Amino acid sequence: MASSTSSEGLVDEALLSKESVESYDEHPAVIRVAKKHTFLYSACCMLAGVVFSLMVLSATSSIKLASIRRMAPHSHQYHDSHVHHADSQPVHLDLGLDDALIPGGEPVENGYWCGTTPEEALKKGCKFDLILYSWVPPPCYDHELQIAYREERESEWYWNRGGEGGGKVPQERAALGIEKGLWLSWAYHDYHCQFVFRMMTRILQNTSMGIPGRLLETYHTHHCIEVLKGTEEPPKVDISTLVSLNYSTCYSRA
Repeated sequence: MASSTSSEGLVDEALLSKESVESYDEHPAVIRVAKKHTFLYSACCMLAGVVFSLMVLSATSSIKLASIRRMAPHSHQYHDSHVHHADSQPVHLDLGLDDALIPGGEPVENGYWCGTTPEEALKKGCKFDLILYSWVPPPCYDHELQIAYREERESEWYWNRGGEGGGKVPQERAALGIEKGLWLSWAYHDYHCQFVFRMMTRILQNTSMGIPGRLLETYHTHHCIEVLKGTEEPPKVDISTLVSLNYSTCYSRA
């Protein structure tokens, strides 16, 4: 308030010091003009302050938003780049795979193939993967995981549905990879699915390992998810899961 009064006084003194024909009675008009100028000046200052505050607020918000995006790698934008639609090939590991594994493409052999018979697979140097019940090329064979699979739980392979007419198949026999099809108990089926996901994790951790084509089968992956979630009801006949012998391709990430 003191500053405003002083400013007005200076204006009045300057005007009165000039040789003017204006009378003292007209002096209040000069004061009113000075007050109007002061009001406009104050309004401009306030407007400038508001604009500056908005600019600071905008800059601060941008910095905070950028910080949040850095702290949250699974943002909406990141998530959208990994959305898989039902009508496209749901294989997108983003690990330098060949073009055939991009969503919408069709898997190709990529140079590794085990043939169509156990004899041919052996000649090609393939190994039998008991977890996938499939012959796989060497780059796709995880020796350590195979040992763990065989040692952590007793084998529950059977010759026939329901375990009738022959009983249990020795694990050593099942691991030869010569039986066209064997049956599993529901509990061992769950165990198999656990190791399928352990296999996926180990492949992601080791870039030198190939990816078995069996792991890229969408139906089997979704099926294992439902089994592990417990949303899929166990069958009335416990030993009712038939596993057929397979010959897998192997996808390189090199």
